[in-house]
Amino acid sequence: MAGYKTARWTNALGMSVYFDNAGKYYIESIDMTGNSADFTSSPIACADGQTTTDVKLAPKVIPCSFALFDTNNSDTVLTWLSGVFFPKVSGKLTVYTDNDTYRISCRPQTVPTFTREAVGCVWRFNVDFVADYPYWRKGSEHSVTLDSNAVTVTSECPFDIPPKIIFPANNADITFSIQHRLTSTDAWSTSVDAFKVCGTLGNTARSFPLMIDTQTLRITNANTGANVNNWVDASAQTDKALIKYGQTQIVCMGTFTSDNRPTLSYYDLSMGEL
Repeated sequence: MAGYKTARWTNALGMSVYFDNAGKYYIESIDMTGNSADFTSSPIACADGQTTTDVKLAPKVIPCSFALFDTNNSDTVLTWLSGVFFPKVSGKLTVYTDNDTYRISCRPQTVPTFTREAVGCVWRFNVDFVADYPYWRKGSEHSVTLDSNAVTVTSECPFDIPPKIIFPANNADITFSIQHRLTSTDAWSTSVDAFKVCGTLGNTARSFPLMIDTQTLRITNANTGANVNNWVDASAQTDKALIKYGQTQIVCMGTFTSDNRPTLSYYDLSMGEL
């Protein structure tokens, strides 16, 4: 672990531990950056080597070493920690460094085993976290307001970023379209990925804000979280509505008021920090 780091683990039940390196809990090491990849390859007929047709990152494993300083030598805190780091309960790991803040959704791989050191009030334990989506969310969330005029988002992140898009309550159809280019001197991509969000179904107007999460592909009522994917055309390829390295141009064709327009939010992604 290079550089000074503190960390907070919060599970889905709200149970939280802050490793602040100052009082009771300490983080001694963490590997934020390591990640393996899965390759899809085919052999080349009558020739050496192979042809790789696809590469995807495998789930991210984050090995951590922690220490507990407990002058009471109580089993109560160890029992509590066993529940906090329980593999069946997912959560969020946040790492604070000298440069930035990193967050990742994950779960412990095993219930930790505690080892008492020669100094009786010091316990050490390891936790390997597993993140299905292997990117850290870096820094603060970005928010962009969209409308019928083209909005350009510039990204220096080398990874494709899946944003969340919220369409306000509207009784008119909205057509979302997106295209990309690497630099301002390049031409925009000739293919435009688009989909339609309905304003009415039958005689029913859409009276609720609709959210599309392009990472999970869930389409929900932004107020209640209920599934409302019937309000988006069935052929919609929402997984292609990505913020890419370079410039991304987005157009939302529809009728909006100045204070009630679609919004797009996202985090820069990272493989972590040494």
